[in-house]
Amino acid sequence: MEERLSSCKSASQIVFFFFFSLFSVLFLLFSLSSRWVHDGKRHRNIRTSEHPLPTWPIEMPSQLT
Repeated sequence: MEERLSSCKSASQIVFFFFFSLFSVLFLLFSLSSRWVHDGKRHRNIRTSEHPLPTWPIEMPSQLT
């Protein structure tokens, strides 16, 4: 009985560690992909100048002079 309890405890620890590592890896991938998508959108907006907010620092000196 005690042997089965210890094996169950170790198995639950392994499962918990597996899920924790999986969640951390997924979170890292999600944050990296969201940052890449954000950078890609910003660069694309600067190239095509669809939205005025990202290109505002570039157009600011021409408005001042």
